[in-house]
Amino acid sequence: MMTDMIREELLRISENWDLISVLLNDIDYLGDYDYAYVVYVVTPKPLLVTARLYRTDWGVEQLSKSGKGFKEFLEAHKPRSFADTLFLLHMFPHWDFVHRGFGDQLIISDILRESRGFVLWHYQLENLFRLFYQNNDQVVKLRKAINRRENVVYELSKTLAVGKASLYEVLIERMGPIATSFPNMRGAYNLYHALFSC
Repeated sequence: MMTDMIREELLRISENWDLISVLLNDIDYLGDYDYAYVVYVVTPKPLLVTARLYRTDWGVEQLSKSGKGFKEFLEAHKPRSFADTLFLLHMFPHWDFVHRGFGDQLIISDILRESRGFVLWHYQLENLFRLFYQNNDQVVKLRKAINRRENVVYELSKTLAVGKASLYEVLIERMGPIATSFPNMRGAYNLYHALFSC
């Protein structure tokens, strides 16, 4: 695994506009933010892996004091495949969640295989609700309600059995440290390519 092409920086947007505009060229509202935390692959045209935008009033100084960085995270967890890379990219910087184990529930394990048993991405959460509901609009509404932490949907999930456990128990045990999102396929591809020189 080669991490020498990967750069991680906390940049003031106004002072690094050329690089930021290349990495985040599809974001129209950059002017609303002061800082960008970026991980990218150093190539003639830098390739974005992941980024977070911050305003000064959000306490950015804490970011510069954070302990271990992205390269250390990768070296500690050693991705071996594209699925590993996608998973670790999503889980950074949540070191304590990466090696958590789960009980043996085959259907849940199958649905969540590519994320090591965690519910990380929108489609995974939706697929869990699709075990009980066929209406796609309803499934999407339930996913959004779970991500907003609406208690009424958690109460509903207590009534839905998945094997010996309720869907509520599955969600409490397997939801990651943040709400579900879309997988960062492009960033994972750029990272995988840099790590394994494809």
